[in-house]
Formats: sequence, structure tokens, C-alpha cells
Amino acid sequence: MSRPRFSTLAAAAVALVAVLLAVMAVLLDYSGAPAGGKIVVTVRVWGDQIAAAYRQSFDAFTRAHPDIEVHTNVVAYSTYFNTLRTDVAGGSADDIYWLSNAYLAAYADSGRLLNIGSALGPGAASAWDSAVVDQFTRGGALWGVPQLTDAGIA
Repeated sequence: MSRPRFSTLAAAAVALVAVLLAVMAVLLDYSGAPAGGKIVVTVRVWGDQIAAAYRQSFDAFTRAHPDIEVHTNVVAYSTYFNTLRTDVAGGSADDIYWLSNAYLAAYADSGRLLNIGSALGPGAASAWDSAVVDQFTRGGALWGVPQLTDAGIA
């Protein structure tokens, strides 16, 4: 079987981040954001090529939701997980960030992740591939919006 092309992976990633942003829009609305103020959501990624594709989807998202602004934080892969750990521990992590399921247990157990299942309701995960949902479920709770599957770990 051949590997998917980079453009196919990028398109899939962009589409799934749109879902992440929609989730954040719903969650931010529930949190009672100040009236008249612009909501800023930060997204941490690694890789300039992927960041460029995400920015295109974020621009489209912002046009559809002018009260929400999305900022992209590009971090080098070589330092991504170390700086993420530090930022999460210090309370300064981006609102949305990529997290390999290899690191999920430590973050979920620390109480630093949003329980997606509780926030969005029990039917939220039904639109996602169950194998990917299973990878980001711990202790019966879904701790992330599955974006990509990692067949090497499943």
C-alpha cells in the first residue's frame, strides 16, 4: 500500500482542525465570553508547511465567525513536546495543540485537558473513527478531538 501524499494529509489535517475550531467556538460560547469582545483562540502546531495550510482554514473560519480570531503558534518539532510540557504545567499552553497519544496519559491524568465527551455530550464522538476515538480515551473519558490516527500505536 502506498503512503498518502503530503497534500492529502494536509487537506485532511486542515479539515479536522476546522472541527477543532468549531468545538472551541461552542465551548467558548458556553464559557460566557465578554460581549462585544473578540475571542482569540491559539493553536500550536509544528512545521511551517502545515501551519500555512492551517492558516488558510483559519482565515475561512474567521470569515464565517468574525468574532473569533485564531493565532497560530509554530514550534519546532525538536522542542515541541518539551516546551508543551512546560507551558501546560505553567498554565500558558495554547488553547488547541497537537498531542500524540503516546503522551495522552500524563496530560489526562494531570487534569490539564478538557474532557471533550463531557463538554460536547455523549454523541459528539460518533462522527469520528472509533479506533481514533479509542486512542484518545482514558478512564472512560475522551480527552482530545481525534485529528489523525496513529496506526503504529493503536
